[in-house]
Amino acid sequence: MKSSLQFRLFAGVAGLLCIINLLITNDYATLWSGPESALAWDATGEASLRYLPALLQGLVWEASGGNHFLYRLPGVVWLLAAAAGFFLLARPLFGQRTTVLALLVAGASLGLPQLAKIGGADSLLLALHTLGFLFLLRFLKKPGMGWRLAFYAAVLLAGLVHPFSTLILFGIGPVFFYSSRPQRKNLVALQPWLAGLAAFALGWWAIPDIVSLPFFVRGPGYAHYWLLILGGFLPFTGFIIAGVRDYLPKVRKGDEMAAVLIFWSLPAFLAHSPVLAMPLALIIARQMDAFFQPNYPYGAWLKTGAILHLIGVFFAVMGVMMSGLYYFEGAGFRAGVAVGAAYWSMSFLGVIGLYGRQRRLVIGAPILAGALAVFLFW
Repeated sequence: MKSSLQFRLFAGVAGLLCIINLLITNDYATLWSGPESALAWDATGEASLRYLPALLQGLVWEASGGNHFLYRLPGVVWLLAAAAGFFLLARPLFGQRTTVLALLVAGASLGLPQLAKIGGADSLLLALHTLGFLFLLRFLKKPGMGWRLAFYAAVLLAGLVHPFSTLILFGIGPVFFYSSRPQRKNLVALQPWLAGLAAFALGWWAIPDIVSLPFFVRGPGYAHYWLLILGGFLPFTGFIIAGVRDYLPKVRKGDEMAAVLIFWSLPAFLAHSPVLAMPLALIIARQMDAFFQPNYPYGAWLKTGAILHLIGVFFAVMGVMMSGLYYFEGAGFRAGVAVGAAYWSMSFLGVIGLYGRQRRLVIGAPILAGALAVFLFW
C-alpha cells in the first residue's frame, strides 16, 4: 500500500467484502426476539402512525410481502447512506485517505455491520447522527444557511428515531465541544443545543412509549453497547490505545483535531449512540498513518495493545472451538476453527507488520481480520 494505486485496489476489495457482509444470510432466520420483533410489532400497529422507524419498516413489510431479506434491507441502505454521507462531508475535513481508511475500519469492525443486518432503527439513527454531527462541523468551518438547515433537519429527524440519545448528543454534547473549539462564535450562532432540545420535544410528543424504544445497541444496559460498538473494534485495539494516549493530552492544549475526535466520542458514548463508531474509526485511521511518521512516540503503546489482543484472542478462539465441539460436534468445531483461524492469523500478521514497519500488514491485516471473521461467521 505504498502507492495510491495499491491503496485504491485494497480499499476496493476490502470495501466490497464489507458490503457483501451486510447482505449475506439476511433471510436465514425469522425475526430475532427482542428489538427486531418489537419494532415489527409496532410497524403493524398504531405506533406506526407516530414513530418514524415503525412507519418505514411497516411500509417495507407491506411492500415485501413479509420477505425477511427485504424487510432487513433498509438497515443496509441506511448504513451505506451513512457511509456515503461520511465520505462526502468528512473528506474536506480529514482528507480523502483518512476518510476512506476510517470507512474501511468501521466496515470491518465486528459489531457495526450487524446493525445493518437487523430490521431495526439502529442504522437509521447512526445515519442521522453521523450526518448531523458532520453538518455541525462543516458549519463551524464555513457558516452558511445550507449547513444550518441541513443540521437542523438531520437532528429533528433523529429526534423522531430516538429523542433521548439525540438530546444528549446534540443538546449536551456541544457544551463539552464549546470548551476547546476555536470557532466558538460559529457554535453559538448555530445553537446546536436548541436543536437537541427541539428534537427531544418533537420525539416526546410523537413517540407513544418513549421509555422502551426497541434498539439492539441499547439492549438492557451498557453491556450490549460495549459488545457491539466498543467490542467490535477489537481488531484495532492497539490503535485505539495509542490514539487515546495521543489525543487526550492534546485536548488540554487546545488541539483542534483532538477536540473534534474526543468531544465527538464522549457525548456519543453517553448517548448510547452507534455514531461512536465513526470518531473511533477516525482515531484508528489517523494512528495507522501516524505510526510511520519519524519519531512516532506511541509505538510501544500500540504494540503492547496489539500483543495483548493477540494473546486474548488465542484463548478466546480455543474456547469457541471447544464450545462448538460440545454443542454442535464436528461441524461446530470446524466452524470455530474457520472463523478463529482467519481472525487470529490476520491479527498475527498485523503484529508482524508493526515490528517490521510494513505498511501493507499494519493497515491491511486488522481490516481483513474483522471483515473475514464477519464473513465466515455468517
